[in-house]
Amino acid sequence: MIEQVVRDAIEEALHAPLGAWPADRPLSEVPDAFFDSLARMDAIARIRHRLGAGAGLDAATGLDTIAAISACVRRTIGIRA
Repeated sequence: MIEQVVRDAIEEALHAPLGAWPADRPLSEVPDAFFDSLARMDAIARIRHRLGAGAGLDAATGLDTIAAISACVRRTIGIRA
């Protein structure tokens, strides 16, 4: 569930489909997209809104894969999904 929310938010932030993009592959490698700090902040804001995560979830550097962002969300909001 969390990973799908993360994927959807990133797709919307990038305005590009991720399809079967591997969760552990850097988002900076997505063709025809540019995953930078602005896109990361946009995706995190979308995730916060969807999950009601509040301010505990931030767009820290190092969150450059779907897996890393999903793990951060789980830690921040206490979900083990």
